[in-house]
Amino acid sequence: KKREYEKEIKKLENFNMINDLNMDIPLTIVKSYFYFKKNKKKIAIEILNNYELVNTIDDLRTKIYFLSIRMEISDFDVKNDLILSLDKMCRSYEKSKSERNGKKINLELLSKASFNLGKAFLRIGDLKKSNFWLLKNYEINKRLQHYVKLIPTLELLKANFERMGLRKKSNYYKNLENFYVDFLNSL
Repeated sequence: KKREYEKEIKKLENFNMINDLNMDIPLTIVKSYFYFKKNKKKIAIEILNNYELVNTIDDLRTKIYFLSIRMEISDFDVKNDLILSLDKMCRSYEKSKSERNGKKINLELLSKASFNLGKAFLRIGDLKKSNFWLLKNYEINKRLQHYVKLIPTLELLKANFERMGLRKKSNYYKNLENFYVDFLNSL
């Protein structure tokens, strides 16, 4: 059934305003993704930029999420300083959460950020940092049992190690990818 998502997003925004709910960030993300999926990347980026201009984002998790989405929408065609900024934020987030025993790390957030960082570093040609983040993504998704998300990560790892001339590691990740594909097909 074809639905008019623009009208539904507008209804959600009105509901949010009338009931004074704190759904601004989720609605911004949904609107941005909506335009991204309609191949209107410029509008999707503008929605994120406008939100950040009007609202200050103090929460590190939200900053990481916004940067990750911006990189995805831009198809990883971003400046190096943006990639390094996300890299620094993710490391800072992990460090701050590991220092506070009572706080748990949001693994879903780190999964998204680490995969996007892996792809971004691959795009700029830094294979070592790309592999670092992709391996981190692999471990996170394995721990979360997100096996479907492992396949694209393993494909990138396989290609990275092959480009680095490490054929054994490349074959290892190829076999691992085949294992997960077979496993998912058997379900």
